[in-house]
Amino acid sequence: GNTAAMIDAVPDAMVDAVAIAGTPDEVAERIDRYSELADAIKLGPTTYFLEPEDTQRSVDGIIEAVGALTMEAR
Repeated sequence: GNTAAMIDAVPDAMVDAVAIAGTPDEVAERIDRYSELADAIKLGPTTYFLEPEDTQRSVDGIIEAVGALTMEAR
C-alpha cells in the first residue's frame, strides 16, 4: 500500500479527536485541559512508520511537555 497517501488522507481533526499531538507547548496545553476530567493520561510516542531516532525525538517532546506541566504545578 501507499503509506504516505494513507497518512496524508487522515485529517487533522481526526488526529485531534483520538490523540494529543503537536508541539510540546500544544501538547502540554491539551493535557492540561484533561487534568480535571481524567484520573490518568497515558502518554506514548509515535512509533509507526518512523525511524528510531524520530521516535526518540517524540519521547523527548513528551518529556519536555510533561516537564512544563510539572513546573507549572509547583
